[in-house]
Amino acid sequence: MQKVQLTLTDEEAAILKMQAARFGYRLSRYVKYLISDAVVRLPAGEKIVMPVDDGTIPTFKPSKRTERALRQAEKEYREGKTRIIRSFSELDVEA
Repeated sequence: MQKVQLTLTDEEAAILKMQAARFGYRLSRYVKYLISDAVVRLPAGEKIVMPVDDGTIPTFKPSKRTERALRQAEKEYREGKTRIIRSFSELDVEA
């Protein structure tokens, strides 16, 4: 893992802060989100960076662990254990 330090102009920071606020994120979390959104993890743990203007997104078969998590989530949904979240602020509130 590496730490990255960025210097933004006031205008850049203001724009990113406005976009981050739409997701309920702080600036640093939003920048990390933007970076992670551009990185695709391959099954072997290898990483590639997709070209932004390419328009293609590779798909991979989910791992067994992910498949189990999906089945568990579907089961909980059918059992009525899920709820609708209308804003990010509701994520920290227990049902």
